[in-house]
Amino acid sequence: MPTPAKPKPSSAQNKAIQKADTLIEALGWIRKFRDTTTVIKLGDG
Repeated sequence: MPTPAKPKPSSAQNKAIQKADTLIEALGWIRKFRDTTTVIKLGDG
């Protein structure tokens, strides 16, 4: 018996999947720097 074709995800679903992928990738860094102070310098000064 053939497997039924899965419907393609919508644009909104694709965006949500991309965001989830980014957060999953960042999770290790978030854990590493948790409870620390991070200074981000912007500009030339």
